[in-house]
Amino acid sequence: MTLSPGLRSILQNFGFLLGSQILTTAIGGAYAVLLARLLGPELYGTLTYGYSWYLTFITLTYLGLDMVLAREVGRQPAAGPSLAGSTLALRAAAATLVAILSAVAACLFEPDPTARFLLLILSVALLGRALWLWCGSAFVAFEVTRRQLPIDLVFRPLELLVVMLALWFLTPRNILAIAVVHTVLWWAQAAMGFVIVARKVTRIDFSGISAKTLRLIGAGIPGALYTMTVIWFLQAPIVLFRQIAGTGDMLGHFALAMQMMGYLLTVPYLVGSVAMPVLSRSVARDDGKTRHAAKAMLVAIPATGLGLGLLGTWLAPPLIAVAFGADYLPAGQMLGEAIWLLTPISLAVGLQQILFSRRAGLGIASASAVLGVVAMALLYEPLTQTLSYHGALLAIAIGMVVWVGGLVVALFLSGILAKPAADPLLRAAEGRVP
Repeated sequence: MTLSPGLRSILQNFGFLLGSQILTTAIGGAYAVLLARLLGPELYGTLTYGYSWYLTFITLTYLGLDMVLAREVGRQPAAGPSLAGSTLALRAAAATLVAILSAVAACLFEPDPTARFLLLILSVALLGRALWLWCGSAFVAFEVTRRQLPIDLVFRPLELLVVMLALWFLTPRNILAIAVVHTVLWWAQAAMGFVIVARKVTRIDFSGISAKTLRLIGAGIPGALYTMTVIWFLQAPIVLFRQIAGTGDMLGHFALAMQMMGYLLTVPYLVGSVAMPVLSRSVARDDGKTRHAAKAMLVAIPATGLGLGLLGTWLAPPLIAVAFGADYLPAGQMLGEAIWLLTPISLAVGLQQILFSRRAGLGIASASAVLGVVAMALLYEPLTQTLSYHGALLAIAIGMVVWVGGLVVALFLSGILAKPAADPLLRAAEGRVP
């Protein structure tokens, strides 16, 4: 069977991204197991709260620029250097402002001194990680994701090694030391990423940035809302749970369950990311493949989600207890329920990419994303206070369903899912002209 160039590109880039993500997820999983066992539920919960805090803020640095870069490079390869320079400058400026905002918010709203200092350290990590994420978006946009795997092979094992050595021999149970190592290595990874992008991927042209700024920001707003929504559904619940339940074992269990769910979302998110340049070319050719992709997602994702949900409900509690220790059995029970959230959020990720490639229905999609997050935020506290973590998961599920419902409406109204009109010449040939 001969694969089309577009499908071959998706498979190749997805393979490299998946390999990189499998590596980082495997190392991240091992890292989480070791940290959870060394720190215990309470300290592990506080550390994960710190990570969720800065990952919630980091969404404000995206500005949808990764989507814009992937789409526009797919359509105008010659404009790649200029697009790379413009998106990098905007990402760096936004990341600087957001890092400052994160630090100020930590000083104003976090009463616990240790947690507050943790958030301040991780606000510095935010800037370094945001710059690395731009490098990752450049690898995807220029369809050279093979460049990312060697970098991850260096830094993710290095972080695990340095942190374990520090905890075992220098500063046992010190979450601030963990945060410092995390911060330094994200900055180092960003520096290496810049060197590889500039030398191996594309020239970075900063000329004409001011002329492109408003256009890029305007084009990136739907993508920014999309990225913010995905991450807020995964990270903001941990921050909100901290404000409601406080620090303690319950926060550790809930944070671990949401962290594991985020790992499981990796595959659908990567498929959507690497498909963007190819879907954009499909739209330019008007070959109808985006319609087929949307219909396939609406069938395949719920069917897969049903199987994963049933399997996870059964296996998550014992597996978490075996991996993390008997103290974390409540986290396994939470994960068994949280895994059902994979179906709505995977649908949202896939359907949103279809709309991005067609540049259609983005107003409705953006509005539904905002409404979904608002619904989750409004329902989160009353449901959590009434039903504990069950209520938190229910609030997240309601918000996700609101988002997916809006995306389906956008797909119909934009004609992507609607039945295409018959060709008048074909109808005449078949004798069906009224």
